[in-house]
Amino acid sequence: MVVLDVGWAYAENVSAMCGLSSEQRRSGYIFAMDPTGQRAWRPDSANARWARTRVAAGVSASVRLHDLRHFQATQLLDAGVPVPTVAARLGHADGTTTMKIYAHRTPRADQQAADIVVKLLGDAG
Repeated sequence: MVVLDVGWAYAENVSAMCGLSSEQRRSGYIFAMDPTGQRAWRPDSANARWARTRVAAGVSASVRLHDLRHFQATQLLDAGVPVPTVAARLGHADGTTTMKIYAHRTPRADQQAADIVVKLLGDAG
C-alpha cells in the first residue's frame, strides 16, 4: 500500500503544480484533450488508441480497454488492497458496487483460504 500512497501523493503534487485542486483533479476525465480533464476524448478515439497499443504489445484482440479496469480491480482486491481504496480508484461511491462486480474467487485467495483451514484443523494425519 505504500506504493499506492506514493502514487497518490505524486498525482496530488502534479495537480497542484498545474493549479488544480484535488476535487478538480478527481472530477476530470482520464482520457482528456485538456490538462483539467474537462473535455473528454471521443470514445472511438480512446478505443482506436487502445487497438494500436494492444497490437504493438502483442495482446489478443479479445482484450478490450475496459478489461484493463476489471483486471486492475480484481488484482488489487486479490492482493488485499482495502475495498474503499479500490472503490475510490474506480470512481465508485462505496465498496458495494466494487464487491458486486469485481470480487471473484482467485487461485491465490482460494489457496490462502485452504491454508487457513489447514492451520485451524492442524495435522489430522
